[in-house]
Amino acid sequence: MEESFFILNGIAHDYFKNRVYSFAAGSYSEDNIICIPPKAAKMVAEYNINETIYRDCDLYRFPARQKHIKTKSFTKDDSPIVFGNRIAYSLGESSNLIRCENFFYVSEITNYPMGDMLGYKSDEFCGKKSSMYQYFKLAAPNRFFVKYLKFKMFGNDKH
Repeated sequence: MEESFFILNGIAHDYFKNRVYSFAAGSYSEDNIICIPPKAAKMVAEYNINETIYRDCDLYRFPARQKHIKTKSFTKDDSPIVFGNRIAYSLGESSNLIRCENFFYVSEITNYPMGDMLGYKSDEFCGKKSSMYQYFKLAAPNRFFVKYLKFKMFGNDKH
């Protein structure tokens, strides 16, 4: 873990922080090695990609109608968000580290009206429907969403 990083727009963030966790019965230190058994996985969810609004004069922040929905496209070189991981790992008892990198970038940003993004549905189990829940209509493995909060301030809130 000491050689593994999350990188966002060129800034490296450590996965290993040598933290100490305390609780009523005692405490334990964060391990600098994560062991993953064969045919298994572990979740590491330390950092968020983005939670802020991207502002651009060509994008309506809250488009009300289909004609106001526009898309801003980017290349890897001009993307506002480039992120990835540098991971160091070993197999078995070996002390030889293997290093891999994967990087991604935001290629498009589109603002949609909430009704175009969110839907409601319920699941069925043993012939009975569950309560309704909200889901993203346009969800896909290569997409993520940032929900903008809308509140009225001075002037025009279109952009």
